[in-house]
Amino acid sequence: MVDWAYRRFRFDGDILQVDGRDVSVTPKVRALLTLLVEARGKMVSKEEIAAAVWPHENVSDESITRCAHQLRKLLGQGTNEDLLKTAYGRGYYLASHLFGGDIGFGDDGAMTDALVRAAYEVATIPSARAVEVALKVLEFAASVQPKANRHFAASGHIITSQILRGYVEPVAAIARMGKIIEAALDATPENADVLALRGWREALLGRVALGRDMIDRAIESGAHGQSPIFYRVWLLVGARQLDRALKEIDRTLRDDPHAGPLSSLRVWLTCCAGRYDHADRMAAAALKLRPDSVYMLNMRSVCASLDERHDEAIAFARRAVNLLPVDIQSLSSLSYAFARAGRLEASRSRLAEAMAHGRVSASQLAAVKLALGDREAAKAELRRGRREHCPTALIAWCDRRLAPLFDR
Repeated sequence: MVDWAYRRFRFDGDILQVDGRDVSVTPKVRALLTLLVEARGKMVSKEEIAAAVWPHENVSDESITRCAHQLRKLLGQGTNEDLLKTAYGRGYYLASHLFGGDIGFGDDGAMTDALVRAAYEVATIPSARAVEVALKVLEFAASVQPKANRHFAASGHIITSQILRGYVEPVAAIARMGKIIEAALDATPENADVLALRGWREALLGRVALGRDMIDRAIESGAHGQSPIFYRVWLLVGARQLDRALKEIDRTLRDDPHAGPLSSLRVWLTCCAGRYDHADRMAAAALKLRPDSVYMLNMRSVCASLDERHDEAIAFARRAVNLLPVDIQSLSSLSYAFARAGRLEASRSRLAEAMAHGRVSASQLAAVKLALGDREAAKAELRRGRREHCPTALIAWCDRRLAPLFDR
């Protein structure tokens, strides 16, 4: 096999090196890494993993998950990068397939695919600088293959996710979307992914009906991935059609119940519907597949807080912070859990820490303020969010943490 090299890592099928030093790898983890490297970025199914890593053995999904978790920790040591990706319920794949001198970019399409994957990898790093670098990578992808659609869809998804995580200000992000759309229209004026991104931007700017129409047309025209569905679901919730939004997610995820951002949104909206136990069970199931998912840990924390299980809520949020110490969502979730438990000074300390790393989203900050007993400050944060076109302000009406501020 060819060597696999990516940033700090090198693997030749026998020895794994990190920063030029050999790293001890157990035989099963080495076998899994070899299988994934040879797949060159393509998904390897759980059945294939079981046959290659545990030949002649009956192996459980839990054993495969543990092995993958060990490899993920090994490849991510000392960083916040996630080079091993999960195809939920199906298998695993490496997030990059840069293989020594055998990269094989024989055409622009292969390079564009690799650049889009690299952008997603960089965007997982919790910092505003990482978001900027990811978008620069996508701009380069657009220059390599202007008429492709993958980089347009990726740009919208990365910008939206980083608004929600707090690493991009909504106003600046929407302006950035405008520049991406303008460049895209010059290259591919009929592109469905561009139309979906245009619709999302229009909706965030308050032109919701126009935005929904664009997104619907984009989906009918074959826009790629789950981002357009994500946008449509978000706008359905904004229109106070929560049940319809959940049905839309269920239809989309019927074939793959754990795939993509929609599965995360489903957990949150199930919590918003007041079904805390159901949302908690879904988050717990997701954590069995991906034990280091800070989002699902934060979801379990919120569900526990709303269910008055305050010690559990604090424990879940602490686990998330331990995994990503500078993650704004995790720090603010821990702040909320402390406030609900009556530990106000601890809550204020964690909130200050979160705000030092970036911008807490409007509804998240409002929830913490309300839990701290400052109703007027909570209402002011939601007003600010609406002025700045924060997506979370659009659906704050169904956030159970903010229920005292809304007439349902």
